[in-house]
Parts: sequence; C-alpha cells; structure tokens
Amino acid sequence: MRMNLLVLAVAVYGLSGCVSSSAAPKPSKTTAPPKAAYGAAHPDAPSEIAEFGRFAGRWKCGVNERRSDGSWRTRPDKVIWTFFYTLNGLAVQDIWSPEDNSGFSEGIATNLRVFNVATRTWNVSWMNTSEASFELWSGGRFNDELMLTSVRDKRPVKIRFFNILPRQFQWSYEAATSSTGNEFAPVMQLLCQLQD
Repeated sequence: MRMNLLVLAVAVYGLSGCVSSSAAPKPSKTTAPPKAAYGAAHPDAPSEIAEFGRFAGRWKCGVNERRSDGSWRTRPDKVIWTFFYTLNGLAVQDIWSPEDNSGFSEGIATNLRVFNVATRTWNVSWMNTSEASFELWSGGRFNDELMLTSVRDKRPVKIRFFNILPRQFQWSYEAATSSTGNEFAPVMQLLCQLQD
C-alpha cells in the first residue's frame, strides 16, 4: 500500500508540473520544438536511464489491434507518444494521446519510469484517463529489447519495445494465452516514427 501511494504521489507530482511550460513547450503541428525541450538525464542518474531516455521526443505511431476472431485491424487514426525526462532527470515520463486530440476510448495515458539500482529493474506506473486507475509494471532490458510485465484481469501481460532504431521503434502489448503465463499472444502493436 505504501508503494502504491508513493507511486501515485510521484505520478501526480510529475503530471502537475515537474516539466514547466517554459522547459517543455507544447509541440505545434507546424514546428518541432528543440530536442532540449524534452529534458536531459541528471548527471548522477544511473546509466540505464538512457534505455528509455533515448525515446525523448515526439513520436507518431500507427496502431494495429487484434480482433476477437484473430484478424488484425489497422486504426485509421494515429497516436502521438511524447517522452521526456522528469523528476530532475532521474525518471522518464511519457504522454500518449490521439493525434487529433479527439480522444480514444482508452483516453489519454501516461507512464512514469524510474530505474531501481538495487534490484536492477525498471518500475513503471501507468495511468489513463478513461479508467482513472494505476497499474504497476516492472522489467528491463533483455538482449536488444525492453520488456515490462504486469498482471491484468488475473492474467500475466507484457509490453515490448523492439527493433529500436534512432528514428523508429516497434512496440507490442501481449497477453498470456494461459494462466501459467508461459505463452503470450500480441493484442496491440505499434510502429512509431520520430517526429522531432
């Protein structure tokens, strides 16, 4: 319970102004803000901060969703996923929102990521506006991928960042196909391109 309250407090604090409007101007559709607008790692931050810090910037992502019959659907709309350093450069946060600001059924979402040096893992708090609830994720780097795991509806779930290039990456949300969590099936996949 103490950990959940701490994560909630940190996430709310992060959302309420850790990145001031002067430090992180809102991107416009015509001009890209300078890379410095997304902050920088603190000099004393663990080197692992770069694992998610490398995504600092504004990304446009195409979304593919698996239907209940197993076929895939490409959403006609795109999402904007903006990553930035926060909490004095000791954490990486993001904001996930529809490109046209109309809103998705999922709402607008955010992740707050902090690397735990003692356990050598990333601890992540995720929240979206449609559910108004928090989920805790943990994980780290596995070969060339970043993988985080959690439990949703009593089933193991994971997200993967993979095929990571300087201006592009892929992301996958996967759910366990059994209660043991030995096998996973992708439910949603993204292809993200750096906009600035």
